[in-house]
Order: sequence, then structure tokens, then C-alpha cells
Amino acid sequence: MREFIEEHYHVARPHQGLGVDTPIPTESPPHLDGPTKLVATPVLGGLHRRYERQAA
Repeated sequence: MREFIEEHYHVARPHQGLGVDTPIPTESPPHLDGPTKLVATPVLGGLHRRYERQAA
């Protein structure tokens, strides 16, 4: 449960009541020029995934 609250609910999951922001704001990802790839990181034992763009 702690991983869900600290890693997903407060950091990664956007909330409509907060203007589609997270309760704990994070830095916006850097702008990537050129080709990128989408990388999925499992969260909560693979129940959810966090997606990030990375340079290819």
C-alpha cells in the first residue's frame, strides 16, 4: 500500500481536482529533440506502469 501512495498516487497519477496535476509536483521532463522511444516502468508489481519518453 505504501508503494501505491508514495510512488503512484502522489507522484505519477494526475488529479482532476488539482488541475490535472499531481499532489507532489515533479519537474517537467526535458524537451527531447530528434527520435524518441517510450519506455514503460512497472509499478506495484506490474499492476500499473509509468511511461517516459527517452532519446532513441
